[in-house]
Amino acid sequence: MARFASFFTLFTAVIGASALPLHRRCSASSSSATSTATGTSVSPAVGAASGLPIPTSVGISVSIGLPTGTPTGSSSSGAPTGTGVPTGSSTAIPTGTGSSSGTPTSSGSAAPTSTGSSGSGSGPHWVVYSDAWISGETGPPKASDLDGFNAFLLSFWMTTGPSDQATTWSQLDATTRQSTKAEYKAAGIKLMVSAFGSTEQPTTGGADPVATADNLATFVTQNDLDGVDIDYEDFQAINLKDGSAENWLIKFTTELRKKLPAGQYTFTHAPVAPWFSGAPTYPSGAYLAVDKAVGSMIDWYNVQFYNQNSDYESCDGLLTKSSSTFPNSSVFEIAKSGVPLDKIVIGKPATQADQTNGGFMSTSALASCIATAKGKGWNAGVMSWEYPQADSAWIKAVQGSAFAA
Repeated sequence: MARFASFFTLFTAVIGASALPLHRRCSASSSSATSTATGTSVSPAVGAASGLPIPTSVGISVSIGLPTGTPTGSSSSGAPTGTGVPTGSSTAIPTGTGSSSGTPTSSGSAAPTSTGSSGSGSGPHWVVYSDAWISGETGPPKASDLDGFNAFLLSFWMTTGPSDQATTWSQLDATTRQSTKAEYKAAGIKLMVSAFGSTEQPTTGGADPVATADNLATFVTQNDLDGVDIDYEDFQAINLKDGSAENWLIKFTTELRKKLPAGQYTFTHAPVAPWFSGAPTYPSGAYLAVDKAVGSMIDWYNVQFYNQNSDYESCDGLLTKSSSTFPNSSVFEIAKSGVPLDKIVIGKPATQADQTNGGFMSTSALASCIATAKGKGWNAGVMSWEYPQADSAWIKAVQGSAFAA
């Protein structure tokens, strides 16, 4: 999602044309994007694979080259500032409960042997992220404005602490938070925080997975949230294909679930769809390795089926047959690889302005795909980047007759 810093030049030079496009929603911070008068953020991350050109969308601030550090603070708007890098090692193999003996190794071969995820994801999940500043806001929107959604994700928490909408929530007084939570609970909406985003590279930056998980868990519990979403976008670490990213995620997930027990807190991840391609695209497994090791700890995946050129823009590409660039990464192909179908939430940008590099579908086109998927046994739900473009009218149009209330 797209807070963002572009690694285009370094990724292309160091990793080559096979590098996965850097993208995703992420915070619309004042340092990386421009907000329009209506609160729309234009700050997606930039693709780097196959020599793709850097998008020229208005409002995008592009920095060339690999950043030397991650944010260490927040501005008054919640935008991270500074260049400090968290310390710690990300090379240890996790030993917590829930992982099998087949975790990624230091040699780079991830060979999970666990049975991994098990259903049910208990969907459908109708998820929306909120990161952009909205004029006149004093916290999350009224629950009535989110009719049709059942999960609202405040974005983002970072290794340095909350930013953007996560900061806004943390700064509300206790009485306001409690009344908002009660309103959301009555409406059946989970209020969660999303962590990291595209300007945070925790593995590459050296953040310790256990300490990071502990700090995030503390933020969730101290701020009375229903759970956490992990928007991990460390493309540099994943594209090393040596198991280091998978190892970090497995250890991090194990610790975070230990601190936020199942049944008490909702715990989701938001990987990009190509990370489910598996070998030979990702010999170390990418998210298939994560799912096999700790998938049972993850409630569902908010899979980002966008910012991959024209991939996932048709029902066939989205549901049954992805392109040769990232094979086996459509919904039903991911399920065939072992990820429970009811955990594969389909993520899409709400508008063309919310994408960086393809993947947008009109609500009518997406609704058609959703109806087709439901007819094939899928019931996981839809995620969107981001509110307020993705509003009640948007989600109801996407649900269509297939999921009419």
